Amino acid sequence: MIGKAIPIDLAELFAREPEEDPPMPLVEAQIEALKEFAASYMVNPFKFGDLVKPKSTSSIKSGMAKQPHVVVDSRGAPLWSGANETHDSEACLNPVNIRVAVVTSSGSIACFWCSSHDFEFWVEPKMEVVS
Repeated sequence: MIGKAIPIDLAELFAREPEEDPPMPLVEAQIEALKEFAASYMVNPFKFGDLVKPKSTSSIKSGMAKQPHVVVDSRGAPLWSGANETHDSEACLNPVNIRVAVVTSSGSIACFWCSSHDFEFWVEPKMEVVS
């Protein structure tokens, strides 16, 4: 026998209320977020050696999302990723214009191409002085 069977009460599972999607922000907040997104979409403010981090709104949600990254290549004209993706895919035609390096949880350094609009400049966290 491989593993151990876990009993599941299907009646209880299907009797639960479906989880609701989180409420959408106000229309004004959506418009402001869209304007901010559009302003930075094709602009690449980064150059080789800049320390950056993923924005909270980026699709990077792994443990590396809060780590510093360094820009190792920066392009004025973007490469285009996801040309074969569907229109509702997150990868559909993203402008890929920076290559960043990050230290992984295993201590190795990984490099990948990404969109500069998903990043912001790294700001050194402030240390509180306890007296």
